[in-house]
Amino acid sequence: MVLPEVIIHLLIKLCSIRKQLSWQIYCNYVDAAGRSIFHIVLNDTVRNTRFAKLTFYADTLEVLQCQYVGYKPSMPVELTDLLLELIHFEIEQTSTF
Repeated sequence: MVLPEVIIHLLIKLCSIRKQLSWQIYCNYVDAAGRSIFHIVLNDTVRNTRFAKLTFYADTLEVLQCQYVGYKPSMPVELTDLLLELIHFEIEQTSTF
């Protein structure tokens, strides 16, 4: 599966705001209907811990689960929209300090 270029750019932007993050993407499994389910994992490279995990269908980019430190998502949502919300969330977090 090739992610849309906009997803890659949004992940790069998110990691440029919270500089200690790096991301990985992988296919976890295929459901009974034959749809691939992917994970994006954001790791905190300073603490060497998982910071976030986004689970989504590869074909529609529909988000199935979002675990992101300090953020409560509104579900269901499309991956592009979620990444934009997370970028906005991180910008707000950095402006409060």
